[in-house]
Amino acid sequence: MVGRHSVAPLMAAYLVILLFVLGAASSSSGIPSFPVIYQGTVTVAGAPAPDGTKIVAHIEDYSTHPVQAEERTPVLVRDGRYANLTVGPTDSKYLDKQITFHIQGAISTEQAIETDMFVEVEKPTVKSVDLTFSRLPPVPTPIPPFVGDVSPGKLPHAALLVGVLALCMGLLRIGVGARDRGGPS
Repeated sequence: MVGRHSVAPLMAAYLVILLFVLGAASSSSGIPSFPVIYQGTVTVAGAPAPDGTKIVAHIEDYSTHPVQAEERTPVLVRDGRYANLTVGPTDSKYLDKQITFHIQGAISTEQAIETDMFVEVEKPTVKSVDLTFSRLPPVPTPIPPFVGDVSPGKLPHAALLVGVLALCMGLLRIGVGARDRGGPS
């Protein structure tokens, strides 16, 4: 029979080994434990950026708001300021790499003059970085419709109208012909 006093050292040894293994695993993976949250002003060509301008950050192939990630809400400029731009990739390959800041447009982005380095932090960290852009991304030029364009939405309505008119003309003609022959009126 094992005494109560002999179990405690054994449990303590298991606990120490478990903590050592977990600690070694987390330090060897190099995964940053907390993100860096950016905020600041945004100027474009010397003026405050328009409200609704989308701000994103990139580290190589990592993006804070990938275009295909609809579940993430982009960081938008309001009153010339941005906030809560959270940079926190979960892969250690991004440590000590340059962070670039961009205005995300419909077809391209514009990069800010300012950059930062992604470093491991011990707690959530808020950094103020004022961003300066030389211009907004270009806006795609809309393609005007062709003259006489028959879009799918317009064609069924026009065909329906012509069909109803033809039916009415046919019924009217039948009614007039029957009356001329002395039929029911």
